[in-house]
Amino acid sequence: MTYTDTGLTTDQTYVYRVKVRSFAGSSGYSNTQTVTPTLGNISIPASALRLWLRADTGVASDSNGKVSTWSDQSGNSADATQSSSSIQPLLVASAANGQSAVRFDGAGSVLNLPNFMSGASAGELFVIVKTAELRFAAGMEWWSLGRRGWHSVHNAGHRRSAGR
Repeated sequence: MTYTDTGLTTDQTYVYRVKVRSFAGSSGYSNTQTVTPTLGNISIPASALRLWLRADTGVASDSNGKVSTWSDQSGNSADATQSSSSIQPLLVASAANGQSAVRFDGAGSVLNLPNFMSGASAGELFVIVKTAELRFAAGMEWWSLGRRGWHSVHNAGHRRSAGR
């Protein structure tokens, strides 16, 4: 006999126990079994990627968690780096749903990237951002690509995107 439980949430733990019922009566409950569904190994086609930063691999940090290098997983060696320890972001284990994250403090932590979009006429960006507050001082940016490239500024709870 098999049973498939559908509609489960990833990284949520579920506890099961079984009881048999038949014309002869009922058994006692079985020992409990816990199950935590995961996404498993997700395969992303890296051949078209210019940059792929993952917080669960390729992050070089010191004993305090300060990140000096975040290695590009696309195979293009477009590593994010920061040699000045005073403005390095932090590697935080189990920061979001048990996953690692690179935490930028909003007060000056920065990683520098090479010009990985050189020669491209368009691109897409997928970023996961979690913030405690939506208040930013004038001129603070979520991210900036290039000196005169695309950037997104978040100010007073409204998102603006612009190409310069």
